Amino acid sequence: EWRDANSGKYLLKADEYDDLMRRSRAVAENDWAADLLGSGTGFEQSIFWTDEQDGWNLKVRLDLVCALDDVIADLKFTKHPANEFWRSCQEYRYEWQAALQCEGYRQLNGQPPKEYVYILVHNEEPYHCIVQRVPDEYLRMGRAGVAAALRTLYRRKRGELSWYPEGHGVRSE
Repeated sequence: EWRDANSGKYLLKADEYDDLMRRSRAVAENDWAADLLGSGTGFEQSIFWTDEQDGWNLKVRLDLVCALDDVIADLKFTKHPANEFWRSCQEYRYEWQAALQCEGYRQLNGQPPKEYVYILVHNEEPYHCIVQRVPDEYLRMGRAGVAAALRTLYRRKRGELSWYPEGHGVRSE
């Protein structure tokens, strides 16, 4: 009954709600994060385009765009303290995601964003929030990783490479 009457809403337990409010407060108390969220011109914006080199259809979803300042902000909840966020970056290949998001932005706007930042919220008490600028070198590494991955996919699609690592795959007996 409740779900039918409240389509698009979520029922939270009291402790989940309290946790969410503490995280929200941490973000609101960070002046830079609050300014970014307050000046956002696009939230959860999807961008679709076709890769010019290999013809792949690509898609990104940007957490937050501040188009007036040409800034992309990516909200990340992390188990690592801010000074060790690089561990999450390595684990989840965030540099690839950042590079693809910047390319999607460029495809849509004709120019790359002036800045890409992470809004980092620690997912354990106390819920600290910081904003980190992403250095250009990080984005270059991401672009190189994405380009290599797309080339590998293209070669697999053309049958030049196996889809399975050597020794793994379909047995033909």
